This record gives sequence, C-alpha cells and structure tokens, in this order.
Amino acid sequence: MGPGAICPWRGPLPRLQVWTWIEPVVASNQVATSLYDAGLLLVVKASFGVGAFSNHSASPSPRGALEDQQQRALSNFYIIYNLVMGLTPLLSAYWLGWLSDRYHRKIAICVPLLGFLLSRLALLLKVLLDWPVEMLYGAAALNGLCGGFSAFWSGVKALGSLGSSEGRRSLRLILIDLILGLAGFCGSMVSGHLFKQMVGHSRQGLVLTACSVSCASCALFYSLLVLKVPESMAKPSKTADTVSGTVGT
Repeated sequence: MGPGAICPWRGPLPRLQVWTWIEPVVASNQVATSLYDAGLLLVVKASFGVGAFSNHSASPSPRGALEDQQQRALSNFYIIYNLVMGLTPLLSAYWLGWLSDRYHRKIAICVPLLGFLLSRLALLLKVLLDWPVEMLYGAAALNGLCGGFSAFWSGVKALGSLGSSEGRRSLRLILIDLILGLAGFCGSMVSGHLFKQMVGHSRQGLVLTACSVSCASCALFYSLLVLKVPESMAKPSKTADTVSGTVGT
C-alpha cells in the first residue's frame, strides 16, 4: 500500500480551501432575496394604496370597492413583473453559460449577482426619490438580461461540482441546497419581523430594501474578490487509463 492509501483524506481536503467555498455567496444572496421580496411588497402596496385611488376618483367610493381596486392593481403588477422576470433570462442565460464554460467559471455567477444588485438599487431609488412604480419593470428586465436566478444557480452548481470529488459531489450539492433553504428561512423570519415594524410608517420598505442591497453587495464583492475557482477533483476514468496503458505497451 502506498502512502496515499493510509489516509484517504489527504487527497481532496488540502485543495478545498476556504476561498473556494460558494456557500457564503448562496446564503447572502438568498437573504437579500427574502428581504427584497418583503420590501417590494411594501413599496408596491404603498404605491397602490387606497388613498391613491380615492384621490383620482371623482365620486366617493366605498372602502371595500377601493380595496378591491388595490388588490386588482397589485395582482396586475405582479403578473407583469413575474412575466418579465421569467422570460428575459431566456435571452441571456444560454450565452452566459457558454461564456462561463469557455472563458471563466465565475461569469455565470458574477453577472447575475450584478443584476440582482442593480434591481435592488432600483427599488431603493424608487423609495428615496418617489419614482413611478412602473420603473420596477425595467429593473426586472435588467435583472433578467443579466441571467437571473437560472444562470446564477447553474453557475453555483457547476462551481460546487468542480470543487468536489466524485464520491462527495452529491453530498456537496445537497449541502448547497440545504444552505439555500436555511438562508431563505432566516431571511424570511427577519423580513417578517421588519415588515411588522415598518407597516404604517413613512417610506415603507426603506429598511428592508437597504438591508437587501447590503447583502447583495456582500455577495457580489465576495464572488469578485474572494471566491476562487477550485481545481477539478474528478479522477480520470478507467477507460482513459486502459487506453493510455495500451498505447504505452
């Protein structure tokens, strides 16, 4: 038996350094997403408030009718917003994956993170400058053109698979999914608490949006400055070994 067979941990562990972990990026981005969703709901609900409909209506309407108009406006906004968010990544996700495979693995991670950050900054500017709510459609389109979650998650899976051996690849991917779920749970708890604190205050969603921008900035800067692409730990296949042995013979 050689020295490598005495301790099987000597091979993969020294190469899996801390700066190759993708988990902090996944956790920060998921917390930012949970905070952004709650902040978006507060901002849009304030924009389509009952007072806005009562001011534009010529005759006084019952409060129930005004609330129905608010719910209808919220539904229409989210239908268009989710359509833009879901369809625009079709234009860029494939090309981001191609560039990531051809040039650098972090392209499929950093470009969607940039789109996430820009969309959260747009929501923050809407709260601070009182811009019309329709500008959020443009922010959603910009997020989708940067790849969206589909390109980001494919890049995360590729980087996680690249930094793990064949025997531990499934375990590593399960761990990434677990961290995604835990970060979403924690972000939902924090956003729910802040949601209750901010209801009824002026500039609703400002704290949630600012926290979301901070978490998205941390994820982007970590992926740009700290995250390194790990070396592939995949072992050569038996077929390749057999062919090389035959050629040597």
